[in-house]
Amino acid sequence: MSGPIRAFIAVSLPEPIRDTLRQIQENLAAEDADVRWVRPEQIHLTLKFLGDIDLSQVPGIISHLDAGLGKMAAFSVQASGGGVFPNARKARVLWVGLEDKTDGFKTLYGATETAMAAMGFARESRAFRPHLTLGRPRRDIHPAVMDRMLAVLQTAGSDPFEVDRIFLYQSRLHPSGPRYTVLHTVCLGAT
Repeated sequence: MSGPIRAFIAVSLPEPIRDTLRQIQENLAAEDADVRWVRPEQIHLTLKFLGDIDLSQVPGIISHLDAGLGKMAAFSVQASGGGVFPNARKARVLWVGLEDKTDGFKTLYGATETAMAAMGFARESRAFRPHLTLGRPRRDIHPAVMDRMLAVLQTAGSDPFEVDRIFLYQSRLHPSGPRYTVLHTVCLGAT
C-alpha cells in the first residue's frame, strides 16, 4: 500500500489544559476581532511538520521515532504567557507559550529533528519556540483591540501537565477544518 498522506509529529494535550485554552479563546473572542479559532480538541504542539509523505515511509518514520525518542524521560510543562506572530501590527497567529524548567522541549525537539533528518527530512531553519496556536486573524486587528488581546495572552497560564507521549498524525484537510488521525504513539521512557 502506498500513496501520499499529509503528516506531522506533535504533543497532544490533556483535557484540563484544553479547557483552559478554550477559556482563553473565549476571553479573546469577546474582543470581537475577525479570528479563525482553532478548535480546542485540535490544539497541539507541533514538533515537526513532515508535509506530504508517501505512506510507504511511515514504517521507517515510526522506527526512527521509537529509537530516537523512546529513551527520553517524560517531563512537566505548563502554558505560560503568549503573544502573536510575527508582530502586533500584522498578527497572523495568536498563541500561548509552553514552558518547562528542564529543557525537555529543547531535548525533545532536537531528538525529533535528528530522527527525521536520518529519514531524509530537512532540518527546520527557524528557532524552535514551543507554543500552541489558538487562532489566526483573518485581517489586521485594530491596535486598541490588539492591546487588549495581548494583555489576555501575556497573562495566560495553566496548571502543569506531563509530556509523556509523542504522536505521529495524519492530517486530512476538509472544508470544516483539518481532521487528525493518530498513526503511531511514542511513549517517552518506554525503552
